[in-house]
Amino acid sequence: MKKSKLIFSIIIFTILFSFQTVFGIENNYSVNGSYYETLASAYSAIKEQSGTIKVEKDNIDNSKLTIASGKTITLNTNGKTITRKSNWIINKGNFIVNGNGTIQTEHINTNTI
Repeated sequence: MKKSKLIFSIIIFTILFSFQTVFGIENNYSVNGSYYETLASAYSAIKEQSGTIKVEKDNIDNSKLTIASGKTITLNTNGKTITRKSNWIINKGNFIVNGNGTIQTEHINTNTI
C-alpha cells in the first residue's frame, strides 16, 4: 500500500512539472518559496505591508504593477535581467531594487542595478 502511494505521488509530481513545461508556465519570480510567472502576480502574493520578490531567471515581463501606498516592496534582481517593452511600475509606496541585475526597456534607457 505504501509503495503504491509513493508511486502515485511521483506520477502526480511528474505530471504537474510537465504541465508547467508544456504550457509555458515560467517560474520567473519567487516570494517566500512560491513561484510566479509575472512580477505582478508575485506582488499580489505579498499580503503584508512589506516583502521581497526574487528574480529567478532572465525573463521578458510586460505585466503592469502599482505599488500601493504604505507598502514597501524589494525586488532582488539576483543578477538576472528583466526585459520590458515599456514603463511598467507606478510607485505609490516604496520600491527598492537590489541584486546586481539589469532591467532593460525598449523605449526607456537600460538601468543597471
